[in-house]
Amino acid sequence: MVDFQFDTLSWFLLSAIGVTALALRYRNGLMSPPDLTFSRSSRQALPVEGTRLEGETATYRSSSLPRDAPLIKEMIAPLAHAKTLYDMFLNGHSISRDRPCLGQRRLGDESAPFEWRTYHETLVQMEGLGAGLTKLGVPTGQGEGASIGIFMRNRPEWTIGEFSCYLYSRSLIPIYDSFKCDQLKPIIQGQAMRAIIATSAQIDILLAGREEFPSLTILVCVDPITESQRALSTEKDLRLMTFDEVVQLGKDNPLPHQPPSLDDVAVVCYTSGTTGTPKGAMLTHGNIMAVIAAVFYDFPMTVQPDANDRYLSYLPLAHMLERIIHLLVFSVGAKIGFYRGSVLQLPADMELLDPTYFVSVPLMLNRVYTRIMATVENSGFIKRSIFHLAYQQKLALLDRGIIRRDTIWDRLVFDKIRVRFGKSFKAIVTGAAPIAPEVKKFFRIVCGCPLIEGYGLTETSAVSTLQLIGDYNDAHVGPPLPCAEVKLVDVPEMGYFASDEPNPRGEMYIRGPSVFKGYFNEPELTAKALTADGWFRSGDIAEILPAGNFRLIDRRSNCFKLAQGEFVAPERIENALVGAGLVENVFVYGDTSRSMLVAIVVPDIESLREWAAERGTPAESVTLASMVDNQDLKLAIEKNIRAAAQARGLHRIETPARITLHSEPFSVENGLLTPTFKLRRPAATAAFRSQIDEMYADLARNPPKRPTSTAGSGTQAAAAVPCGASKAD
Repeated sequence: MVDFQFDTLSWFLLSAIGVTALALRYRNGLMSPPDLTFSRSSRQALPVEGTRLEGETATYRSSSLPRDAPLIKEMIAPLAHAKTLYDMFLNGHSISRDRPCLGQRRLGDESAPFEWRTYHETLVQMEGLGAGLTKLGVPTGQGEGASIGIFMRNRPEWTIGEFSCYLYSRSLIPIYDSFKCDQLKPIIQGQAMRAIIATSAQIDILLAGREEFPSLTILVCVDPITESQRALSTEKDLRLMTFDEVVQLGKDNPLPHQPPSLDDVAVVCYTSGTTGTPKGAMLTHGNIMAVIAAVFYDFPMTVQPDANDRYLSYLPLAHMLERIIHLLVFSVGAKIGFYRGSVLQLPADMELLDPTYFVSVPLMLNRVYTRIMATVENSGFIKRSIFHLAYQQKLALLDRGIIRRDTIWDRLVFDKIRVRFGKSFKAIVTGAAPIAPEVKKFFRIVCGCPLIEGYGLTETSAVSTLQLIGDYNDAHVGPPLPCAEVKLVDVPEMGYFASDEPNPRGEMYIRGPSVFKGYFNEPELTAKALTADGWFRSGDIAEILPAGNFRLIDRRSNCFKLAQGEFVAPERIENALVGAGLVENVFVYGDTSRSMLVAIVVPDIESLREWAAERGTPAESVTLASMVDNQDLKLAIEKNIRAAAQARGLHRIETPARITLHSEPFSVENGLLTPTFKLRRPAATAAFRSQIDEMYADLARNPPKRPTSTAGSGTQAAAAVPCGASKAD
């Protein structure tokens, strides 16, 4: 994904300069002083007096809130007038009316620049689309049939469609572009949806399944419409129009804005579904605005967006986090470029746009980290030595709380990497799954900017806790944002208690103005998710650290007990092993009838080619399919997995006893990942059932010689090593 080269002469010359400069700087005491701009109280969240109940911790709130102050739910100056998502875009329009807003590149032309719509051109299209849909019979407001579906990958028309909803108080229904007919039916019919905006490929899905969607009457295609599509839409009694046709219809029939209220539902966000049928979480304008207000309240101006910022949109807009980022960018009149639809083309898009913010998931960051480090380790001695020297010197700065990208080590080494990956980042944000500490340190060092890990769910408007700028302790996801309060509740069946020492443990409960209204037309599910006094049961297990920040352990539903009574957390194990050498994907399996874990492993193709080349096999001839049966490769990966497990503090019981190599990377397309790159565990179990059975059969024939547990067996082991615990615990 990212490549970089250094010529040999530069390495020799710059290494001599760098070492000399370092020696002089240390000798003369001229090392830069710590940057104290972001210093904060050591207590990042505080317990609220009088809130502790039996089986629970006290309620924790951000220490940035004054004592007894209410949670943040509205914007502060200079955005105090912005009450809804509608207001946020209009504020950006007032700042950057004739400046770039939305950009994209032509497909098929690697030299094509970004082509931009201005803020005013974008607003005119939003108005035309919203008014055009009204003319076609879609009601405005919050009534039945007024919601609009958007069914496509990220592109400018996605955002125009979204804000066209807000201009006329409609609700947005984002739909992942990977969804098939059976996933679409409960969404479209549940919403009594009349209109969907989609790409040509998604139009074909909707036309093919038309009989399943009797409420649907209007399809808006953002691509050219084919003759066969027009014929089929007529046959199936659907009004099929291009995006431009609907916008022009609205321009010919203008309609005054109908601004939403705080309590109007802005979006019904259907979860991407790791385990079952998607649920529609209803988020109001007030819910989402609370998160945006809290980010502006809690974070220093140095990382807040301004009108000169640039953002590359590639994570699915059907996911709430990506839209939160869009709203932050739009609110200040900054611009958003859209990727070309392929992650493989992402580096080229990033190099051209030079974004100032980057939001990603651990899966992608791990991939970049693994490939850059593999390139380093396979370079010559001089290059490798200089890289590690530079890395260690910047790590020493990081340990003092200093992040910068203007050192001699940046000019010597890291500038060359940032040219391809991001040379202007103000911050990197990640979430959705735990990320390894060494990966977080790597990006802080190489990119010279804060990497902030957060935690949240669709039901909490994407973000509930967020690491603070200046806190580079890697073991947590930060304190609550000032729009939310958090407590932990006992989970006795898993051995977690609010009374645990030294740190309280339990299921995270979240409450505040950012918590959703409920699940659409699902009162029983809503009642299970929300307590009578407004707490959302997250299903996530965490512990509270002494500074008041939270460390995640795992999803409650993902933990399972092995036959000897010990709980294991597969997601935690997978995240620990995915950084092992030669490894791209890992799926860990176990159940209550088994005493050991097994794993499916997909090798990393770039690392694999380098490994094979070192052993005399031409790299260009290496494919995953040709290598998964190679026993030397399997032994090498097993060795790397054991080393990674030991380095990450996993117990023997948490290290897979057998692995099987698989030749196809996990992806959304093959059904093993959700659109937000989370593993679909039931789908993986079904897909790899025969391999799982064979590994357990082999274990029965050839049991491991060493013991698989250090904690004993039965309930004593379960008590000694609760789900997600580490040796340090």
